[in-house]
Amino acid sequence: MIYFYNNSGTSSGPFTKDQLKGKIANDTLVWHEGLTDWTIAAQIDDLKDILNVIPPPLPTQEKIIKIEASIKKEKLEYINENAQSKIASEIKTLFYVAIIATIIGIIGYFIKSDSKYSKLSQELKMYDNERAKNSLGLNGKAWEIAVSTWHNKNREREHMLEESVKNYGCYFSYNFSETAMNITEVLPCLETKSSAVNGNAFSYALKLSLVSLLALAAMRYVFFASKWVAKKSV
Repeated sequence: MIYFYNNSGTSSGPFTKDQLKGKIANDTLVWHEGLTDWTIAAQIDDLKDILNVIPPPLPTQEKIIKIEASIKKEKLEYINENAQSKIASEIKTLFYVAIIATIIGIIGYFIKSDSKYSKLSQELKMYDNERAKNSLGLNGKAWEIAVSTWHNKNREREHMLEESVKNYGCYFSYNFSETAMNITEVLPCLETKSSAVNGNAFSYALKLSLVSLLALAAMRYVFFASKWVAKKSV
């Protein structure tokens, strides 16, 4: 639709609705095809959305103070919520970092600990049980033959066990009546040596976990610091 308006006693136009924006006020006389006479703009429904909106009276000083206080309160609540969210996220991240450091420590423990002791102890006990069963119920010449035969068959096995035990700094004493290795003194020695190794492994694991925790946390904060510096330098 084409409009004309009263510009200080002069008819100005034609204008489209969009072109009238900023040119007319509520009391400006306007005419368009279909009107019998000039009409103030405020009475033309099609123009109400482009008329200058008159703001309401300014609030009193007391109301301004209340509005500012409300804005500050909302801002503080937002900051607190945001801070709490960041703290919760940071705690969660550090928890995962601690789990990773613990896993690294556990892996270090298994690497350094004595995993061979249990297997060697079982092999020694099995050796001793088999040796005892071999001559069970025999005496005299039959016992001597059984013992001699069994040891001849197990020389290589005895040698391997003896070398494995020596690796722990333990040594067999021999039962000369049977020319057999006596394990009653070896097992406590192996247990003592193994406990010492495992104790050192545990200390190593604790140190490794702590160092891993500090390193991972430091890497995280260095990463965020570098991002912050890069952002500030832009």
